[in-house]
Amino acid sequence: MAHFVLIHGAWHGAWCWEEIVPRLEAAGHGVAAPDLPGHGADPADPAAATLDAYAARIVAALEAAPERSILVGHSMAGMPISEAAERAPERVEALVYVAAFLPQDGESLMAIEAHNPRSTIPPASVPSPDERTLTIPAEKHRELFFAQVPAGTMARAQERLGPQAVAPFLGEVRLTPARFGAIPRHYVACTEDGAISIELQRRMIERDPMARVHELPSDHSPFYSHPEALAAILLEVAGA
Repeated sequence: MAHFVLIHGAWHGAWCWEEIVPRLEAAGHGVAAPDLPGHGADPADPAAATLDAYAARIVAALEAAPERSILVGHSMAGMPISEAAERAPERVEALVYVAAFLPQDGESLMAIEAHNPRSTIPPASVPSPDERTLTIPAEKHRELFFAQVPAGTMARAQERLGPQAVAPFLGEVRLTPARFGAIPRHYVACTEDGAISIELQRRMIERDPMARVHELPSDHSPFYSHPEALAAILLEVAGA
């Protein structure tokens, strides 16, 4: 059996995997889904979060696992899972990017987003007075995140969305062929994504070939809109 470490994206918390965790566990796999610093139930100041702190939290989860893990990142989490894999490649069996940023050495999230032909998140983001965090107005949540998600599920998710620190968007990852580059990588492309356009997803895939690319006709939140299909992909990765 495999072990998964599931990492949430910006504004979210570990709660977003609530429909995926039981499906993986029912198949006999181990699962950890930590909150990143300042997210979900984590008590840290959201404004103080950094890409380094995110990566350190993920490395700690990998080191606490009983075996090498399949490390899964959604959206923004593609950046810190890449950094974590570089830091602890011996703890990572495979990387899975779910509608996620897939960086190359020296890149930041914002540098990748600059190539998004249909950029929607930056113009929708509202900065705090000190400009250290961002929020997304509620009226934008369905369009950007939850276009295909049932209304009741979306409402529960909206209640738990929190502020997102700006600093992690600006942090640059450091990746090497011998460490990060040696880990099998998979990408789950979401073709109806309102946050990271499918054009940007395909651009990232093309410049960094995956072991396998999976496509879902999904919005940005396949863990809610297509949980069975997403879980099936993760189980397929575990069996590969």
